Amino acid sequence: MIDILNKLSEEELEKFGLHINSRSNNSYSTIVRLYNYLHPKYPGIRKEDITPEKISLIVYKEENINIIKVRKLLTDFRNILDRFLVRLKQEEDDYQKDLVLLGIYNNKDLKNRYRILLKKFRKKINKLYVTDFNLYYYMFKTEEENFNHYHTNNDSRVASAHELKSRSLSYFFVAMQLNNYYDNIVSEIYVTKDFKVEYHFYENVMAYVEKNIKLIKLHHPYIYMLYLIVRFYENYEMKYLKTIEDYFERSKKKLTGNMIYDFYEVILSAYLKIRSKKRGNVKEANKFLFELCDNLYIKKDPETIKKIRKGRKYFLSFVTIVNLAITLNKRDWLKEFIFKYDRILTSGANDDSYNLGYMKYFYFIGEYEKAIASGSQVSGKFPNYYYLSKIMIIRSYFELGDFISMHTVFSNLRKYLTRNKKLNDFDYNNLKNFLTTFGKFIRIVENSANEKIRKRNLEEFRMEIVNMKVKPDSYLWFLAKSG
Repeated sequence: MIDILNKLSEEELEKFGLHINSRSNNSYSTIVRLYNYLHPKYPGIRKEDITPEKISLIVYKEENINIIKVRKLLTDFRNILDRFLVRLKQEEDDYQKDLVLLGIYNNKDLKNRYRILLKKFRKKINKLYVTDFNLYYYMFKTEEENFNHYHTNNDSRVASAHELKSRSLSYFFVAMQLNNYYDNIVSEIYVTKDFKVEYHFYENVMAYVEKNIKLIKLHHPYIYMLYLIVRFYENYEMKYLKTIEDYFERSKKKLTGNMIYDFYEVILSAYLKIRSKKRGNVKEANKFLFELCDNLYIKKDPETIKKIRKGRKYFLSFVTIVNLAITLNKRDWLKEFIFKYDRILTSGANDDSYNLGYMKYFYFIGEYEKAIASGSQVSGKFPNYYYLSKIMIIRSYFELGDFISMHTVFSNLRKYLTRNKKLNDFDYNNLKNFLTTFGKFIRIVENSANEKIRKRNLEEFRMEIVNMKVKPDSYLWFLAKSG
C-alpha cells in the first residue's frame, strides 16, 4: 500500500483524496482520516507511519490498540486504493470503457443503447490507418461482443457477425505474432544457453500477410512495417529496409505521433543490427546513423532529445554514439557531443553506458590514465559493458607500459569468464576469443628471445588472426600492434 501511494503523482494523489471523500466510493470516516494523516508525508511515507500504535492514536484517538480493527482499516484502505487505480486506468482508456458498456448493454438487453454505442465505437476504432497494436485487441473484442449479442438474440445476422469476428481475430493474431517475432530478434542478445526463443506459426503468419498485402499496405501500417522488418532480418536484404523507409516517407502525414516513432525505432534498430552483426551494407549503416546523430544531438537541444528518447525501447545509447564517432574518426564532433551532453542522456542503469563511452573517448584521444579511471567505474550489472571495459583497461595498461597492472586485470578477467553465469552465448564466446588471442599476443611480446624473433612471431600471429573465421574483440588493435 505504501509503495503504491508513494508512486502516485501529485495529481493522482489529489484525485484519490476526492475519490475517498465521495460517499458513493467510501462511507468510512476513518478512511478519510487515515488519508489526511498520510497525505502530508507523501512521497516519503514509511512503514513506521502506519504502525498499530500510530493508527490507533491518530485515526481512532485511542491509546489502547485493537489490532483487528487496525488491520481491517488498512485492508479497506488498500481495497479502495485498488478500485481507484482501476477507475483511473479506465478513465485513460476510452476503448476499454466503451467495451465494458457494450457488455453491460448486451447483458441488460438494452438493444437500442447497444446499437448506438456499437456504431459510435466502430467509427472510432475502425480508422483508415490502424497505427496502434492495442487497437487490434479492441477491434477483436468489439466484434466478439457483437457476435455474442446476435447469438444470444438468435438474430439472423449472426453469420456475418461471426465473419467479422474471425477477420478481426486474424489481424489481432498476426499483429501479436509479428510483434513477438520482432521482440525476439532485437532481444536476442539476452538469450542464454538455457533459453532459446521460438517463432511459432511463422510460415502461416507470413503467408497470411502476403496473401492480403494490398489491403494491409493500405490500412494496416503497423502490420506492414513489422512484416517488412522481420523479412529483412531473415537474410539482411536491404530491399526490405528501403521499402520501409520509402513507405514511411510517403505515409508520414497519415501516421500518429507514436506510430512515427515506431517506424523511426524500427529503422534505427535495423541499422544498429547491420553495424553490430557486420551484415548488409555496414558503411551505409554507419553513414545513416552518424547523420541521424548529427541531426538529433548536435542540431537539437538536449531537453528535446530527452523527450524524444523517453519510453523508447530501442534507442542509441551514449556508448553506441561514441563508438560510431570513433569508427568514423570524428574527433571534433565527438568532443562537441560529449561536452554538450555529458550525463544528460544517462541516469541510473545507463551510468555504465556513460562511463564506458567516456572511457572509449579518452582512449581514442590517447589519455590512457583517464580511460582507466572511467572504465574502473563500470559496474558488473551489465556483463557485456563490464568485460568490454576490462578489455579497454588491459589495452590502456599495455599502451602505458604497465605490464604488472595489465596482467592483474587480464588474470581477473579470465576468472570472470569461468565464474560468471550471466554471460549469453555471444558474450561468452567473444570474451573467450579475446582472452585466448591476447594471451598468445602478450606471450610473443614478452618472451621472444630477440627483436628479430619477436617480429617473425608477430607476423605469424597477424596472419593467424587475419585467417580466423570469427574475429576477436579488438581485432584492429591486434593488427596494429602486430604490424
